[in-house]
Amino acid sequence: MIGTATATEYARYQPATVDAPVIRPATRSCLVDLFVGKRFDTFRTRDISVGSYRPPADCRGPWAAVVLRLETRAKGVQYDRIGWLRFGKNEVLRFSTAEPTRYGIDYAIEKDVTRYAPLLRSPQDVRVLLGNVVDSVDDGVFVLSASLRFYVATPRAPAPPSADTILPVADVRNHAGTRDGLVPFVSARFAHLPRNIVHATLDLFITNHGCDEAWYENQTDPFVGAHPHDDLCGGGAYRDIVVSIDGRPASVVVPFPYIWTGGANPILWRPLSALHTLNVPAYAVDLDPWAGVLADGRAHAIAVRVPGSRGDWPAAGNLLLWTDHAVARTGGAIMLDTIAPRVAVRSWHVAANGRDRFGFTATRRWRVVGYVRTAHGRVTHEVDGNVHFANAQTLDLATGLANATQETRVVTTTVTRTATSVRRSSIVTTYPLVVNITQPPTAKSRPYGLVIFAHVDQGDHRHGTGIDCDARVVGTAVYKRRRPGTPSVAYGRTDERNVCHGRVQSFAIARSAKDGRLVPPLPLK
Repeated sequence: MIGTATATEYARYQPATVDAPVIRPATRSCLVDLFVGKRFDTFRTRDISVGSYRPPADCRGPWAAVVLRLETRAKGVQYDRIGWLRFGKNEVLRFSTAEPTRYGIDYAIEKDVTRYAPLLRSPQDVRVLLGNVVDSVDDGVFVLSASLRFYVATPRAPAPPSADTILPVADVRNHAGTRDGLVPFVSARFAHLPRNIVHATLDLFITNHGCDEAWYENQTDPFVGAHPHDDLCGGGAYRDIVVSIDGRPASVVVPFPYIWTGGANPILWRPLSALHTLNVPAYAVDLDPWAGVLADGRAHAIAVRVPGSRGDWPAAGNLLLWTDHAVARTGGAIMLDTIAPRVAVRSWHVAANGRDRFGFTATRRWRVVGYVRTAHGRVTHEVDGNVHFANAQTLDLATGLANATQETRVVTTTVTRTATSVRRSSIVTTYPLVVNITQPPTAKSRPYGLVIFAHVDQGDHRHGTGIDCDARVVGTAVYKRRRPGTPSVAYGRTDERNVCHGRVQSFAIARSAKDGRLVPPLPLK
């Protein structure tokens, strides 16, 4: 199994995922091309306008579904890159790329964007950003094409309800922020909001990069400061995302620990990409307790921070607002808000027998209660969050060993009360993670110039009201290279599964890959 042949197979791979399938209604449809063959060979932090969108004349709506398709081609040597696609200032897709090969990769991702149908009723500029750096070594150029397919609504396939207003949460600081999250990664000010808001949700796109790309493997600041030449990252291993309204914490998001297609060991992700990476989902942030406040006729500001951050967290969002069509004005107030700006993280460090061991634990509990006056009376919204987090690491700088085991459990409960009813829902989300990597120093890797051993076991489990979903990936891979441009040794296996039973969709997908090729899947225990 070990030899140059397996390395060649990895070089011929085509990306695959276990993402949820897109539901397509059996109705008449129309295709609208957004852009075709757009090349990305530079890194630009400003928006790149690539075209204009006009609603389809033959499918004017309403629409039962709208599906966005992004096709990616690349050939050569290149890192994985992060990108986004927007209509005007509203982001509808966050994505990362697979790493290309000299033989070339060609793949597509699809996303149901029916939720953003109100944005598509009028002409829009289409903007896309994909930061890429091309030089004599990393010569891979990404070529993207995108389209929308509109499915006309019928009595049997009606248009789903949608928000009345969708506003962008994005500004020029979209890729900035500061160390420790003191300056927000994104903020937006709204001078005028509807006066009759009854529901509010923030769809938040945010991803981790730079020195927080593998924040679950970050060590303490004192240890990092004592080893300035070992490419370590500080801030500890706990991260959460705080969404504030008018400077006041309004909600908390516990981020999923993404492993991008260049992470741990790139061989792991050829051809199966890690969970949720090619098509990055948005976090749905429940802001219903704040609906009455947002409807008070005053200017309001929304900001997103990552306390303790040591890297980049490019963020953007869409504020979705539903209004009461029976009254011109609603209103309300926050009755209780216990969200702390940041959580106290307990940590320890023990050095023995040439190895350093670290531990991080955190608990965060919060409750937000607010009410809104509607045409049908007063409605009270309550959101409760409970987070338990634990991370243990072993680090051996002499051998290049870095192991991390992490457990994250989030219980989110929402309660809606009216004069005549009480509606309650609860979801338990867990993100178990094991990442074991050994990358020996060059002096200990001879005759190879680069050696990486890696094992990953990662899950995304969500159980509760209306949802029962389990996604998991288990992979082990070895990569050995004498020097750039020479034959390599690569071998490994990756198994992925995504099984979900819910109100909207149920599916079961299992895929396995061995030595760069898809093989019959095995069940994950």
